[in-house]
Amino acid sequence: MRITIPLVSPDKNAVPLRVAVVPRLVPAFSFGLAVAGAGISALLVRRAFLAMRDAEAAGIGAVARGLAEANVAVLVALYLAIVVGAVGLVVHMIRMFVDTKTASPPVWFFLFAGALGILPVSLFSWGQTLMIEALFPGTTGIISAANTLSLLLPALMFGAPVILLLLLALSVWPMRSVSKPKWGPVAVLLLVEVALVVMAVGFQIRTSWLFQVTEAEQLLP
Repeated sequence: MRITIPLVSPDKNAVPLRVAVVPRLVPAFSFGLAVAGAGISALLVRRAFLAMRDAEAAGIGAVARGLAEANVAVLVALYLAIVVGAVGLVVHMIRMFVDTKTASPPVWFFLFAGALGILPVSLFSWGQTLMIEALFPGTTGIISAANTLSLLLPALMFGAPVILLLLLALSVWPMRSVSKPKWGPVAVLLLVEVALVVMAVGFQIRTSWLFQVTEAEQLLP
């Protein structure tokens, strides 16, 4: 007996297609805003510290004001990043249920780009935390914190443009992926969005506290 095996046509969703640029560009723009904010705030902190050093006198109020004013840049950038990130999230959710001629970006793109966006903000927050902790009486870490910031701040200032260029390159670089969108990119975008919100709230609370310290001219609990 002769057995005939039917030919199964390949699933069109498995055919590699060109990855769309806009679904990459919008989230990358969101991440880039956070990076730019961290870089600008690092520049402002460095300028404030140089001015204090030249004046040869810097009280707690002056230091707190310098840190608080520097935080405004990263705060505004984070708020904008959250708004743009929400738009990107909506775009990807719509693509989940709409037939498109281009593929959605793979999960690794959002993992890598999201990490690039969050890392500078996290490093800036860590460096600022070291400086604030060193201001409290009884601590001996002011020299260590100053040494750390002397390396960290320039790294953020010069690293931010590099990361921005990398995010732009990843957004427009020709890629191919499967055509059917997955829930993975949406989940990663949602996680990054939550991280941006948490960091924005943290910086908002810290900035408010720093302005209170500026007015009181002393560290507050």
